[in-house]
Amino acid sequence: MPFTLVKPTPMDWSGKRIVAGDQVPFITKFEATQDMIAAFVDECRQMVDSIQQGYDQMIEQMNATQAAAEQAAEDVEQTGLDRQATAADREQTGLNAQATAADRQQTGEDRAAVAADRQQTGEDRAATAADRQQTGEDVTATQQARQAAEDLYGDLQAVSDARTAAEGAATSAAEDADRAETAAGQAEGAVADHEAKADPHPQYVKDSTLQASYYTKAEVDSMVANAGPSTQVGAVGTYAFLLYRYSTLFEPGDTAAGSNLYYTNATNQDDPAYFRGPVSGTWRCMGHSWASSGNSRKTLWLRIA
Repeated sequence: MPFTLVKPTPMDWSGKRIVAGDQVPFITKFEATQDMIAAFVDECRQMVDSIQQGYDQMIEQMNATQAAAEQAAEDVEQTGLDRQATAADREQTGLNAQATAADRQQTGEDRAAVAADRQQTGEDRAATAADRQQTGEDVTATQQARQAAEDLYGDLQAVSDARTAAEGAATSAAEDADRAETAAGQAEGAVADHEAKADPHPQYVKDSTLQASYYTKAEVDSMVANAGPSTQVGAVGTYAFLLYRYSTLFEPGDTAAGSNLYYTNATNQDDPAYFRGPVSGTWRCMGHSWASSGNSRKTLWLRIA
């Protein structure tokens, strides 16, 4: 009788290993690993139970086959004895028939009866031969049954070996589960110690640190409101009355390099000896500068860079 072998589902470790930069919490992976190992151990126990059930069924079938074979052998042996007795009786009958034929042969009247007896003797011998042939066939069948029983015993031995191997695997799985449970306890202790620290994650910036390192919007608004123009000569954001060195037209908003701009005054002096500079940076024209004499190239400029 066939039996169904329950095999455990192979364990899938994908997504269960702890790696650097994990987005999945450690305890989640640990609990998933525990559940998978527990399921694997339960399936191993089911496999051992299915092997035990198959082993018991085969033992029962082998015992039934052996009993049937022994009964068949006893039946064949009894049949042989019965047929031997029948052959002996028929042989005796043949002898008696021969004696009768001999007696009848003494007389002419009994010769036909003797022939009939002899024919019967021949038929009895043919029946005896058929019985002996049947006996040989029964012996062959018995030998085949014994061979089948031996083959079945070999199969049962293989099943027993498989059961031993399965029990070993189940024991190993149980030991792995125990080790995993121990590791889980150690991991839980390490997590608890880690979380118990005053600052378990020093690599992250705290809200209090951020609040101490940056100005609030109110502070920024206050600084902007209280900020005044620079009082340093030539600084960015300051104004100056300057003369452009060359005869170039500048409209309000045009820009020029400070290397061509000089400090001057509002007099009619056009002599470079009265100029001071050049200045630095980039300046924006805040008035109007004509492309003519030096006096017309004087206007107000704003340093923007």
